[in-house]
Amino acid sequence: MRLKFVLKSESLPFRIPVNYQHLLLRNIIEYYDPIKENLHVENEVSNNEKILEYFKYICFSHLHLFKPRFEKGELVSSKNIVWFYVSSPIDSLMAHLLTLNLVGKHFSIGKTSFIIDKISLVNPPQFKRKLIGETLSPLSLSIFMEERHSPTYLNWNDSYWGYHIKKNLIRKYELLYDSKPEDTYLEFNWDFSKGEPKSRLITLEKLNENEFKVRGWMGKFMLKGSKQLLKLAWDWGLGEKNYLGFGMWNNVPERNGKWQSEHHKQVIKMPETEAVDY
Repeated sequence: MRLKFVLKSESLPFRIPVNYQHLLLRNIIEYYDPIKENLHVENEVSNNEKILEYFKYICFSHLHLFKPRFEKGELVSSKNIVWFYVSSPIDSLMAHLLTLNLVGKHFSIGKTSFIIDKISLVNPPQFKRKLIGETLSPLSLSIFMEERHSPTYLNWNDSYWGYHIKKNLIRKYELLYDSKPEDTYLEFNWDFSKGEPKSRLITLEKLNENEFKVRGWMGKFMLKGSKQLLKLAWDWGLGEKNYLGFGMWNNVPERNGKWQSEHHKQVIKMPETEAVDY
C-alpha cells in the first residue's frame, strides 16, 4: 500500500537540509508511537520481531519541491507545497497512518516546520509482466568486501546489477512470507531514453548512530517479472536501504507503446560476493 503526504510550510521561503532522508524517517516513526501496542504486524509476517524492525518494511520517496535552489548546504524553495510518498508491503502499517487524523499536525524537517495538508491513497499500477519505471528515490546496491571490512556500492553499469536486484527482491519475499515465490523470474534493464542514470551520494544517520554515506542512482528502467515480485517491488522498493529513503519508483507509460530495447540490455552474471542489507 502506498500513501501520498502533502505538506505546507509555515513560512516562505523555506529551507531544509540537502540530506533530509533520515529526518523523514524520524517523523514517520514518531507517528507510530501512540499505536505501537495496537500494531498486530506479527499476523502478517513470519516471525514476531521488535516493533522497530517493522520499519524496515517501509519505503519512501524523496521530497518533491518546486524549483529548489541550493544555498549553503540547504535546499531553498519559494513555494509552500511539498509532497512525498511512503509505502509498505504490510498494509496495516500504512492503514494505521490513515486512521491517526494526521492532517493539520506538524511535520518538521530540520528547522522548518510544515503542516500535513493531505494524505491520500495511491492506486497501484496494473501488474503486468512488464512495467516501465522511474525512480522516486535512488536505487542502491552494495557488496561486502572482506579486505575492506565494509560495503562497496555498485555502479549502475555493473554487470552484476540485475542479478543483485533480483536476489534482493526474492530475499525480501522470503522474509515477508516465509516461503519462496512461485515464479522467481525477474529482469531489470536501465533505459537510456532520458540519458544515463544519475549518481546520488547521500549522507544519512541511523537512530543513535554516526553519519554514513550511501551511493544510489536515479533513472528510468524496465522491469519484467511475475506479478508477485512486481507488486512487492512497488510496495517495498527495489534494492537496499528502502526504509532510509532508497529504491522507491513510479510506473510510467511506455514511449509509443513500445519498450526501446536498444537503450540497454543488462548482462546478468553470478557474482563472487553477495549483496548485503535489504
